[in-house]
Amino acid sequence: MLKNKQLLVTAAILVCLAALIGLQVHNSQKFEWHTFWSKTRDINWWMILLGIVVIHGNYFLRAFRWAIFLRPVKGRISTWELIPSQIVGFAGLALLGRPGELIRPYLVAKREQLTFSSQLAVWTVERIFDLGSIGVILAVNVLASSQLKVLPIYPKLRLAALLLLGGVSVAAFFAYMLRRSGKRIASLCEKLLSRISPHLSQQVGTKIEAFGDGLHTVHDFGSFLALTVSSLLIWISIGLTYLVIVRAYPDLIQSMSFSETVSLSVLLLGCSVAGSIVALPAVGGGSQLATITAMVYFFRAHHFTFQIEELATSCGIMLWLTTFASVVPTGLAVARAEHVSLRRLSRESETTAEQPARAEVS
Repeated sequence: MLKNKQLLVTAAILVCLAALIGLQVHNSQKFEWHTFWSKTRDINWWMILLGIVVIHGNYFLRAFRWAIFLRPVKGRISTWELIPSQIVGFAGLALLGRPGELIRPYLVAKREQLTFSSQLAVWTVERIFDLGSIGVILAVNVLASSQLKVLPIYPKLRLAALLLLGGVSVAAFFAYMLRRSGKRIASLCEKLLSRISPHLSQQVGTKIEAFGDGLHTVHDFGSFLALTVSSLLIWISIGLTYLVIVRAYPDLIQSMSFSETVSLSVLLLGCSVAGSIVALPAVGGGSQLATITAMVYFFRAHHFTFQIEELATSCGIMLWLTTFASVVPTGLAVARAEHVSLRRLSRESETTAEQPARAEVS
């Protein structure tokens, strides 16, 4: 039964991937595969290698940030000690999709002898810093870039950037209030919702209180500043990887100025993050489609004469392979050295997450 289920899941993934590729090719009436392969062969592979090195350095920054989160309970902890958990966790995410997201907090909890719920709180707060950093970087790029102003949709991009900055500011204020008065806010929400549904009000109150407790991982202003700077560096390094990959294509170097490639790279970063919401295990999907579509639109708006669809498709796939999938071989090697199984870690983390928040990681 289990084997049949795995075959069905694999078949579904392959069908969806084929549909995504078919959709992209269908959108181009004259897609030429030989041109696609030619553009891919001509890229500067040393630049691709540099991009892989930069993206692996990103896991050091993530480990450094997680070490800051652990200071209130573990004191100063070595960043190097947390790097394997980050690499294995992201390899699990690439291979298993959303179920692999819990591997990182589960591994940290298990190795540092902490509760899984406490590391889930860290993971949640980490996402807040990530979203805030992405929002700031994208908004600054849209508002400051002269290259994006030629796009027909620039007024909408500018409005989105302003709304994004506003949303980040509101979220930051709300997070501050939760950290300061989480229990009081949880109690107030419970009272307001109890008239509608006592069960719902209890659930909402519990989650708000737990989230407020999680924010106490940011224990002072120095930690907040370090977390903010490290989060910005994490996403700047990812944006730098996008820039390196774009600059690996000779046609793009010849046709675009450096400032144009910077603007395009940050735009692609935002599209990739948005597209990653729709992703399949091991093959992605949404991220590649979003970046390819954005590149085609950008190239046409600037009236470039090279083979747009073929180059955009090659670059979109290469971006995904470098920034998302390149960690898989490293992650599998580290997992083997650490004598852990990604699938077992995923199952254990999901099972533990379903247990009461007080459960300890054995």
